[in-house]
Amino acid sequence: MKLTRKVIVFLIVITAVVGCIGENNSKSPPLTSQSSQTFSVSVSRNETYKTAYFTVFLYYPGEVKYTSYELKNTGILFKFEQLSGSNSLKLTKIRQLVKFPNGYEDKVQVVVISNGTIKYCNVVRGLGQPTVPPRYIYHASPLNIETIAIILPPENSTVQEINFDNGTLIINCLKNKGTHGKIVSSEIIKEHRKEIFKDRITFHVNYGNKTVKIKGCAIYNGEKAPPLIMPCRGDSGNTK
Repeated sequence: MKLTRKVIVFLIVITAVVGCIGENNSKSPPLTSQSSQTFSVSVSRNETYKTAYFTVFLYYPGEVKYTSYELKNTGILFKFEQLSGSNSLKLTKIRQLVKFPNGYEDKVQVVVISNGTIKYCNVVRGLGQPTVPPRYIYHASPLNIETIAIILPPENSTVQEINFDNGTLIINCLKNKGTHGKIVSSEIIKEHRKEIFKDRITFHVNYGNKTVKIKGCAIYNGEKAPPLIMPCRGDSGNTK
């Protein structure tokens, strides 16, 4: 699968699971809205500027709202405001059209403001798209991003826990109405990324009197980005 196709598949699936994993699509302030932007860049006559779409996936323990971005001498700063806290991770996705100095695409920072306190997030760059204008993708979280995974379980089930056994990531699920995705943060994800990216994944769905095993596949948007784990297409499972 080509890199561009991987990006497209990842973005399509992420968009399709809105509501299943507590995702919040925060509207981006328009490029022309000066109230949503702060410019503090020292402009040079020889500075080369370009325009691109920046997509930021923020994995945060609570509800947040995107407020603005700021062009600083050190790079581009995307700002969010915490609305409420939570024990579970929620995904907020924003897309912002930005005109910026050349090279700033490698200098992206993300902060969350909570009760006046600024919290800096870890940021990793994902695979972008060579469109016109280009699209850059970033993943951010106050947690270690390599420990995070988005899990979309088989239909009518809920993710309960994960473990790693005999070279395979095991995702234990319980029968439930609807599909209840979950964003998890676990050292298991970080330690076994190689196996996860090779699709060594199995869902164990407990239906009470039987357990169905379904093969899982991972879609990813970069070596260090959170994988999106879901049942492989065409696998209806087998009874254990």
